[in-house]
Amino acid sequence: VLKSIEKKFNDFLYLNESSGPPGLGAVLESVMRHMESLRPRTITEKRTVSMVLHELKQARLESRRMNERLKTLEEQIKVLEEGK
Repeated sequence: VLKSIEKKFNDFLYLNESSGPPGLGAVLESVMRHMESLRPRTITEKRTVSMVLHELKQARLESRRMNERLKTLEEQIKVLEEGK
């Protein structure tokens, strides 16, 4: 019961905090929350969920790296444009 209340509260905050479409990080976080809420019944399902969670964490890390690289490149472009 507590998890469902927490999820509804987080969803409420998520919907009200941004006016644009959700970013990749937010989407991956949402998928991770859904995966973590699953209750696998077999060992195979447990392994599958575990692997998916690991892959999602890796995707979030890569997404963060890409965003940092994008910001760096945008700053470089801005500096180059100012130099003209």
